[in-house]
Amino acid sequence: MTLSSVRKEGRLYKGVNTAFVLLLMLLMICYSKQVKSSIIYGMGLSFTTVIPTLFPFLVFADALSHFMGQNNCGIIGKAFHNLLGFPPRMASAFILGTLCGFPLGVRMAAKEYHDGNIDKSTLEDICALCASPSPAFIISGVGIGIYGSIEIGILLYLSMLISIFITAFILQKKHGPIINSQDSSRQSFDLIASISSAGITSVAVASYIIFFSSLIGLTKAITGSDVISALASLFLEVSSACSSISSINGFTESLRLCLVAFAIGFSGLSVHLQYYSMLPKDISKSRFLSKKLLQGILSALILFILLTIKKAVLR
Repeated sequence: MTLSSVRKEGRLYKGVNTAFVLLLMLLMICYSKQVKSSIIYGMGLSFTTVIPTLFPFLVFADALSHFMGQNNCGIIGKAFHNLLGFPPRMASAFILGTLCGFPLGVRMAAKEYHDGNIDKSTLEDICALCASPSPAFIISGVGIGIYGSIEIGILLYLSMLISIFITAFILQKKHGPIINSQDSSRQSFDLIASISSAGITSVAVASYIIFFSSLIGLTKAITGSDVISALASLFLEVSSACSSISSINGFTESLRLCLVAFAIGFSGLSVHLQYYSMLPKDISKSRFLSKKLLQGILSALILFILLTIKKAVLR
């Protein structure tokens, strides 16, 4: 390929992207009323639900990363290393990601990478396992809040958790040596810096939710179809997906629940972009995306199996 052809392809690529962005802006102007409503919904979701739940855990995550990292998480860290092949200190990121949800686990893993305690391969793999909604969101928000059933919430959480472990076993390998370029035991925990960082992260999370809410609203306005916008939300924003999928008419309850399980396992591009902003620029985004897609499919399949077992037991 000649240099001139490369330049032509580059100009074509930029031209297509420019035309797409201009078209998107024009559509948002044409459907400004619907987009505005979606943005207001995203703001309400962010500042009344997400941030109040997320902010204190962001502060605690720094403390947990500091104190657990000092002794590589002790027995838990050794068991985590023997079972899945990750460095023992990554147990804290894994535990925080599965118990407190995004972006805490990835944020902690990124900090360990920047401190020189893990290599990039380990960071890429562990982040795919930490990028999940919290049990509070799944059980309380989705199970009880949307379906009025704690049992459904527990089944959704179990399907996601099992999919994470299956993905972990698929990824299982002995990762690179722990670099330990900094001795975390000699560093004191900085509460002021943690609070400031938590505030910045919280606002960033809200920004992503609001932006993708506007895209979902635009999709609904253009297509005029609740089904299409709901299916689009599966890949865009997990909170909107769980809410919109539950109200689709014509789908069986089992199908709706399996789609919600997929949305929770995949977690949506809104969450993925939040993670990309915390990770090194040379991180493999395609690998991360493929692992999350695998988790979404596994979550849906596992939930289908759990629902089938439940129906068989109740007969």
